[in-house]
Amino acid sequence: LMQRGQAEYSLGELERAYADLRCAKELAFTTDEVLLQANISHDLGVAARALGHLSEALENYSIALKMWERLQNPGAATSVLNNLGYIYYLKGESQEAEKILQDGLKRAREARALRYEALTLSTLGDVYKDSGDYAKALEIYGQGLHVAQQAHYAYAENYIRVATGDTYRLLGDIGNACEWLNAALDDARLRGSATEIGQVQLALGLLAADQGRLAEALSTLSEVSGIFKQAGDKRLEALATFHLAHLLYLQGREGESAHHLMRVAELADLLGYDHFLVVAGRTTEVTLRFASTLDSVGSKFKRI
Repeated sequence: LMQRGQAEYSLGELERAYADLRCAKELAFTTDEVLLQANISHDLGVAARALGHLSEALENYSIALKMWERLQNPGAATSVLNNLGYIYYLKGESQEAEKILQDGLKRAREARALRYEALTLSTLGDVYKDSGDYAKALEIYGQGLHVAQQAHYAYAENYIRVATGDTYRLLGDIGNACEWLNAALDDARLRGSATEIGQVQLALGLLAADQGRLAEALSTLSEVSGIFKQAGDKRLEALATFHLAHLLYLQGREGESAHHLMRVAELADLLGYDHFLVVAGRTTEVTLRFASTLDSVGSKFKRI
């Protein structure tokens, strides 16, 4: 069950992965296998986080961290710290996230745990990117990519390529953005992960919008929103749908935009956090103002 859940997660089948890992955890805790319990608790925390169940994710990460420390496995403990830092990042608590991630990075380097070091650097880069410190983000992503390549960690390599390309997009460096994102798309297609492909296409859709290729951007973002909906990734579905609504509003298609904004609000309520929309709203203020006038969800967008 654990291995099936891991495979389902890697293929972007989040709901199935979550269900299988919950069953696996119940079975594992009927045994005395601490190592098995630690692994499953961590993996269930990852799946719960992807579905927006942050309280359950924190609970499982805390269990896993205690067990890894009991087993005297500092490398695995750093993986849990990375995930804890990521949750604070999702909540918009960047200072707490940075503090935890720096602790995890120190432990990973002391343990020579290259994979965990690469993951922690990628998350730390995200914190700097969303805080608007693009130079620092690129520096950290560069370190993370180097470590991921040393560790032959394909997932982390591609995640960092996407993040680097998107950072160049935010800087207005179209050439570098295209180069990094196209390389990431080729790699994601080779591995066949729907979620990874969707992440690259989301960044490419935003790049197309920045370049004025609105028809292409609308088509891409609509497709990507569907990919994330099918995968059960509510945060990325909400993000893609929000940017889709923004482009529709810019084209004067207010009714269609409002429809998508209602879906965004619904997803944010299910997730229980919406800081990612605060970040996205920095470049879409006109759409946020429109969203704040909508019945039933206007107050949410006004606060954002």
